[in-house]
Amino acid sequence: MIKLARKIIIAVIGLTIVLIGIIMLVTPGPAIIVIPLGLAVLATEFVWAKRILRRVREDGMKVGTAILKSMPFYRPKKKHNPTKANPEIEKSKVA
Repeated sequence: MIKLARKIIIAVIGLTIVLIGIIMLVTPGPAIIVIPLGLAVLATEFVWAKRILRRVREDGMKVGTAILKSMPFYRPKKKHNPTKANPEIEKSKVA
């Protein structure tokens, strides 16, 4: 009985947050933050919300990477190799 009540309360709170986020899509407000927040609340109890949240996160990372790559000042980080960066280490290996 308590588990069912908890599930209903979380569903109501999560859906309310998601609906507020959807309203914010057409009114001023941070809908991009509020909708995933509502999905995160729903994901604590529902597997379907967890799947949607994972997909939103993955797609968001792809979009963010595409936006960064389109900017002229973006340079991807190079992998750091400490042996090539320090010639003293290379000399000590030869000797």
